[in-house]
Amino acid sequence: MRLCDDDWVVGKRRKMSDGLRGGGNDQQLSSPKTSTQKTLILLTGLMEGEAPLLLSSSPALDEGSCAAGWLDPSLLCFHPCFLTPLLSDAPLPIRSKDEEIRMKDMRRLDHELALKDIRRLERELAMKDEEIRMKDIRLLEHELAMKDIRRFEDDLAMKDEEMRRCCWAFSTVAAMEGIIMLKTGNLISLSEQQLVDCDVGNKGCEGGLMDNAFKYIIRNGGLTSEDNYPYQGADGTCYSEKAASIAAEITGYEDVPQNNENALLQAVAKQPVSVAIDGGGNDFRFYSSGVFEGDCGTNLNHAVTAIGYGTDSDGTDYWLVKNSWGTSWGESGYMRMRRGIGSSEGLCGVAKDASYPTVHE
Repeated sequence: MRLCDDDWVVGKRRKMSDGLRGGGNDQQLSSPKTSTQKTLILLTGLMEGEAPLLLSSSPALDEGSCAAGWLDPSLLCFHPCFLTPLLSDAPLPIRSKDEEIRMKDMRRLDHELALKDIRRLERELAMKDEEIRMKDIRLLEHELAMKDIRRFEDDLAMKDEEMRRCCWAFSTVAAMEGIIMLKTGNLISLSEQQLVDCDVGNKGCEGGLMDNAFKYIIRNGGLTSEDNYPYQGADGTCYSEKAASIAAEITGYEDVPQNNENALLQAVAKQPVSVAIDGGGNDFRFYSSGVFEGDCGTNLNHAVTAIGYGTDSDGTDYWLVKNSWGTSWGESGYMRMRRGIGSSEGLCGVAKDASYPTVHE
């Protein structure tokens, strides 16, 4: 078969063209602008056992029609060489049984991997959603707790130790009042003077430790109220009968891991915490407002109560601290102390020695 012989192709085209003209009658192809017969037909008949050669437009088509440019040669004037692959007697390739199995396994593996990726993504999204949800819940719980504590603090008058070095007793009582309020809802002002007079593990208004005070309260079965045993601003005789009239009790206490502000943050998120600080500097003594970032060391010589934490409008993190120097000091008796200064001890050593009372329900 001479499929790629150009002379043969032209001859075949002439022969076909003459046949279409009806026995050799000379007819001019009508112009594409005036022709009314635009239907394309495919000559599917075989000529002398050969393949079809042309797509033609009725009534006739000669070899010049393509050259004339008014019929698209790519559609109407196929060279037989272009048809060779389509007319080949060679069978299409057939996949072997092993190839079919391999392709099936590949498709199954792709499907399994896709499902695995989808499930992994679903798990990650679910975990992320749960993490966000729990974070929101913890934040809400903290905000509600801190709101209650501040309301509680507002309902109880800010106390003043009158610079008598009885700060340890006031810090202990403030932490205890806070946990009692959170656990029972009862707002009880407890007696610092009972600790000053009766806690032999401490030294009254010469100084003391909050842990020793918690131990005394547990041994005594609790504390009496401030009304029953009011503050005198000096060491005195322990009134056992008054001390035995219990207004509130605790069952234990916990020490916060030392030099760890994150651990302190977790503790304060649950309840007020007694903390020891360096409060001997003038910057601390004369603090009036704002987030305190003043000059102070870590020589623990004063006790306060951390009742909350927050972030200032300029992005500065702080501890909310309750002092015992009356409402004329600081922000109505409170201080916002810089939190997260990059030192494990915290500003003024706030993370060095912290503890809080516990109450079993």
